[in-house]
Amino acid sequence: MANALGYVDRWCGAAAEMIEAVARITRAVKVPVTADIEHAYGVTPSAVADNVLRVIAAGAVGINIEDIVPGATGARGVGVAEATRYRQSRKRRKPPA
Repeated sequence: MANALGYVDRWCGAAAEMIEAVARITRAVKVPVTADIEHAYGVTPSAVADNVLRVIAAGAVGINIEDIVPGATGARGVGVAEATRYRQSRKRRKPPA
């Protein structure tokens, strides 16, 4: 989405601008559209949920959300710890016999 609006990836501009771009794209094409909405333009779960609903209302059928928290320190925010735990649990599983 950022590239379509002339910004670099991981752009965190205004949610309204991103949602309007999703609406323009969905009106212009006759195929399902998914939207990469970065960190969903929200810090709290309710803010993220509100923006997700607005993107769906704009016509998107799928949404990608990055695992970052705006303003968090570290390379990717809190999502990295969760992903690491998941990968470690998958490695511990034994393959079916």
